[in-house]
Amino acid sequence: FFGGAYWQQLRKKQKVEYLSLMQQRLSSDAVECPRYLTQEDINNEHRFKKVSVNGIAQPTQTIYISPRKAPYSAQIKRSHGSSNNHDQQALGAYEYVPIYTASNEVILVNRGWIPSEQIPLQPASDTLTSSVSKEESYNGLITPLQAVPKFFKDANKFDINNHVWPFMDNELLQQKFGQRDMVVVDALEPSNEAGQFPHRVQSYDLLYVNIQPMQHSAYVWLFCCAGISCFYYAFHAIRNPRVGQKLRHKMTISSALNV
Repeated sequence: FFGGAYWQQLRKKQKVEYLSLMQQRLSSDAVECPRYLTQEDINNEHRFKKVSVNGIAQPTQTIYISPRKAPYSAQIKRSHGSSNNHDQQALGAYEYVPIYTASNEVILVNRGWIPSEQIPLQPASDTLTSSVSKEESYNGLITPLQAVPKFFKDANKFDINNHVWPFMDNELLQQKFGQRDMVVVDALEPSNEAGQFPHRVQSYDLLYVNIQPMQHSAYVWLFCCAGISCFYYAFHAIRNPRVGQKLRHKMTISSALNV
């Protein structure tokens, strides 16, 4: 019980730190994205930092991370009327396009979420008008990538030259683009209209948590009270055998009634 209380307190601390940092980043002005960042920079000083990205987009190298649930703000409706919050079938992909800057650095930009029916069946071709390289600009947050365990990669082998990936990390991106410690940015601006895809990640999505910090505090008290109660009854059962016998008798009766 006390271990559970400690875990809930730890989760509360992590969420408070995350929400505080995210609110600070979202309210700040965008700065030009640095030319080169190490993973240490991305995970610390530049974690969720708001930056501006400008360069030449290469649609033929777009990566679709799928399957992924739609962000809460998309409010995807299915035929039976349920939203993406309660419908596990409301799946799609996040569209990541590489932006080549003037210094020839590659920044991977998450343009947003698209429904599964809009995921191309084949990689984009240079001959298509929609695949022509063009200059694009975005404002967004630098997002650290979690390393995918090797055993998980081995169990889910896929071709990095394919346009649809089940997951990604720095090692996979380095294999594809040949650049170490790539910067990944979740685009927030320019915002798009409701129902337009790719659906941009919005501030609400980044600040939304299933369990609020105050709920974790309630769980801490619940686990502590349960632990203290168990300790209290165990202590009295040891000191007074009759109390222990009564407790065992009550537990036996309760078990019999439940059966």
